[in-house]
Formats: sequence, structure tokens, C-alpha cells
Amino acid sequence: MTQMRCPLNEAADISPHEAALIREEGELTYSEYEALVSGCAAHLRRLGLGPGDRVGLAVHESWQIAVLVFALLRCRAVICPLPGRTARAWMGALGIRHVVADGGRIEEGMEARVKRWSPEEVIPSFYEGQDRRDQAMLEMDQPATILPRRPRVGGGEAILHSFGNYYYGARGVNHAVRLSSGGRWLFTGSMDTAGGWHALFQCILGGAALVLRSGRPPDPAGLRQDRITHLTISVSELERFVEVPAAGEEPSNLRAVIVRDGQQASEWMDRARHAGWPVCASWDIPEAASATTLAAPMAAPAEREGSGPALKYRRVRIGGNGHILVGGATLFGGYVEGPVVRRPVDGEGWFDTGQLGRLDEGNCLHVAIRKPPARASTKRRKSGEGTP
Repeated sequence: MTQMRCPLNEAADISPHEAALIREEGELTYSEYEALVSGCAAHLRRLGLGPGDRVGLAVHESWQIAVLVFALLRCRAVICPLPGRTARAWMGALGIRHVVADGGRIEEGMEARVKRWSPEEVIPSFYEGQDRRDQAMLEMDQPATILPRRPRVGGGEAILHSFGNYYYGARGVNHAVRLSSGGRWLFTGSMDTAGGWHALFQCILGGAALVLRSGRPPDPAGLRQDRITHLTISVSELERFVEVPAAGEEPSNLRAVIVRDGQQASEWMDRARHAGWPVCASWDIPEAASATTLAAPMAAPAEREGSGPALKYRRVRIGGNGHILVGGATLFGGYVEGPVVRRPVDGEGWFDTGQLGRLDEGNCLHVAIRKPPARASTKRRKSGEGTP
């Protein structure tokens, strides 16, 4: 097993007084963030949490999730975000016996043998913890998260990612968009999702600040106010950016606006570029940690076509059936089905995504445009028409 120093532990040594997390309530520096994480990890160990334990996560506050993620990784635990109404079903399907949850969110009907802690019980109320000169080590292949893919009563497929998947996923994106110290990555979604893990790892590995604005959709004025340099948005959010009157006044700090599945909305991408926004189309699948391809705005013109070329630490090719095949260091550990992990890759490590696409001469990926499903007719049958 390959070990490396925890990226947060290292960042706290290099940039102790730089902002790590920017919340509505104020900033947490890397030194403060590290102290909270090390104190939380020590507390969880005292409570009996051990390597390999699967821990359900149902926490609302984004900054608390950011603390818990690295504390749980240092305990060698596996993080299992619990989705809403199907939380208890997933707890049973994944064999979860430890839960960190906000009061009342999943307490009703919980089995007596499940240990439940609130965030306030395990996260220190002050900056205690180990001296950051004491190195916290992580293993590249240690299981990190199990993310439900099809949340339904009775279980479903869940995706296992390792610490190494997230590490190499973040390094590849950072290399393409040049995220570094002084950068500010805006995140407006829920931190207990794959998008939250990706943004967190990208900022810590780049020494940048993660700006948490949960529930607030990004807008040009907010980007200027928060001095945002990087963010990831959906196609619908891109449309709102282009349509607002201030869209032409592109914030001068912006270096990259990653648009998920941006190739699917080429007209909006062209309008955004014309307005001066540094947009870049990305393509990803749940089975790969972070984006797989990216058309970076500062890349050569030949590498900005379609969804762009494969990022570092990824591999992409087209199979004989026209399907997009993915491999590399970001590819998942497999589908979790109870205690069993199934990894459907071929002998060369290629995963068949089931999506159609092609690679052009510049090795840029062009994903087949997905057509919306046809709507079923809602017209009532005329009087006198029977059912066959």
C-alpha cells in the first residue's frame, strides 16, 4: 500500500494563515481547519470508530461536512452520505453501524445497535488537536466513500471510491484550470455529494479557498463580491448567466467556469465565450472521481473542442461498439452490493460507460447528444373507444 501525507495536514504546514473554508459566518484558515480535523479524528477514535467502519453522514452544515470528511479519512473509516427518505434503507443495505447526523433527521426508527452522534458531539468547539508537525498519513487505496447511485427503498447500486481516486481526480483538474494558492472555488451545492468531495480536494491540493454558499445559485454580482476564480455550474445555470444584463461584465478574477456536460449546450457555450466568460465544457460519469475530460479555456484551440481531451491520470478510448471506455487512477473501486464489491472492468482496466461518442484528431471527446425521452400522450380516449 502506498502511503502519503494527508493533503490538509501538509497544506496547514505550508499555508497556515491562508483561508481554507470561507463560510457565511467567517473564514477558517488552514491551521484552524487542521486543528478541527485532528481533534475530531481523535474524538472519533475515543468513541470506538475503527478502520473499515462504514459511517452514515446526514449533516446539513457544509463546513461541518468538510471537517468530518478528513477526520473520517484519518480514522480509515468509509463515508456513506445518506440520501433523504431512503436513508434507513441504505443503512441496512450497506451495513452501517455508525452515523453522524443532525438532530432528528434519521433518528426515527433507527436500530438500537447503531451508534448515532451529532456533529456538535464530535467536532471540537475550539481549535484543539495534534500539533500539525505530527504528520497524518493516508493510504492511496483506502476506501473513502460509498455514494448511492440509485437511492430506492430496499437498496440499489452504490459506488466505491478510494482516497487515491479523489487525490488524482483533483490533481488532474487543478493542472488543467491552474488552481493554486490565492484561488477561490465557489461551491453552492450540498457538500455530502460527489461534487462536494471534488471541490474540497481540489482546493486543499491547490492551497486555494473553498467558498461555501449553500443554497445560493451563483450570479455575476456574487462572483465579483466573493472574488471567485473558479466554479462548476450546470447548463441551466450557464443559461441564467448569459441571460442576465450583467453577463457581459465578466468578473476579472475568473479563470475557469467548468460547465458540466457543456458540449450538450454548444449555443450557450458560444454565447458565454462571446460575453468574455472563461467557460470550459467537461464530461464526467459517477464511476470516475471528478471530471474525466475538460476543454480548458487556456488550452490550445485544438484541445477546446467538444468535451475536451482526457485530463491527467485518466484514459479514454472508443470501443468497437462505439461506447466510451474510461480507465486510469480516478476510476472507481466498484459497485457495492452489501458486503460484496463488484468492479466491471476488462483485463486492461477499461470500464464501458454505455455512452456513445467519438475522439477527433486532437483526441477531444465528442459525446453523442442525448435526446429527451418522448412524452407519453396525455389525451383522453374519445367516448366509445375501448381498450384493447
